[in-house]
Amino acid sequence: MRDAPPEALTASLRFLRPHLTEKFEAGNIDELSAFSGTYDLTLQFPFEAANFVVSLPFGSIHAEISGHPRAANRIGNIYLGVQTKGKSIRGDGVESFSFGMYLPTASERKMVVYNPQRSIRTDTTYVNSLGAVTNPYEEDRFLLGFLTLYANTACEWSLRGGFVAAFEVGPNVLIPVDGGDTTARLHYALAIGNELRRLAFRTELLGHMSYPERWGSDDPFVHFVDFGVRLGGYPIEPAVFYELPIEGRGERPRNGTVGFKVAHTRP
Repeated sequence: MRDAPPEALTASLRFLRPHLTEKFEAGNIDELSAFSGTYDLTLQFPFEAANFVVSLPFGSIHAEISGHPRAANRIGNIYLGVQTKGKSIRGDGVESFSFGMYLPTASERKMVVYNPQRSIRTDTTYVNSLGAVTNPYEEDRFLLGFLTLYANTACEWSLRGGFVAAFEVGPNVLIPVDGGDTTARLHYALAIGNELRRLAFRTELLGHMSYPERWGSDDPFVHFVDFGVRLGGYPIEPAVFYELPIEGRGERPRNGTVGFKVAHTRP
C-alpha cells in the first residue's frame, strides 16, 4: 500500500527480489543473483496542502542462464504525482488522496537467452518482464510502451491496543503510446497491523481487476498477501516484508517476493 503522507521531506529506497518459478518467461534460469530485482528511489516534497512525489524505478537482472552469465539493467516508468496531506475522518481515522502518472520512460533492453531444448539463441527476456513479475500490484512501473494515469484513495484508523486498520482503492488507466487499446484497472488493498513500541507489524491483502483481462490470462483478478515489519523512531527507518501470490502454483511466474526498504524523513 502507498505510505501515509509525511510532514517533511522524505527519501526512501526499496529493493524487491523475486523467487521465480519455471513459469517465468526468461527461459532456463539456472541462478538469479541475490541483487537481481527492482529498485525504487522515491522522494516526497511537502507543500502546504499536499506532497509532490517523484519515484524512479530501476530493474536489474544478473543470472546464469543455461550456464552462461547474462546481465541487463534499465530504468522503468518514472512516476510523478501529488498526495494530499492526511485529513481527519470519523472514527479516529485519516484520509488522503493521490493523483499522478507513470511516464513511458522504460527503455527496451534485450538479453540473449540460450534454450538447450531448442538449440537456438532467442531474444526472449526483457528486464521489464522481471519488473512486472516482481511486483504485479505496481507493474505499471515496468510495463513497456504505456502512459499510466493513477489515482488512489487511502484511509487508516488507529484502534485500541496499538492496532491499525487501513484500505486503499483507485483506478489505473493504461494508455498505449503506439495507439493500441487502452486498459483500465481497479487496484485495492486491505491492511491490519499492530505497533509495539518501535516495531510496526503489518499484514496486507492486495489485488487488482483489469479490463480487458490481464495479458495471457482469462482471469481479470489477481491477488497477493504481504507480511512486513518496520523499525521506527530512528533517523533511518528500515523495513522488511514478504509478498506471496494467491494464484495456483502452476499459474504463477514467482513463488514470492522479499522486500527491503529504508526511509529517511528530514527532521
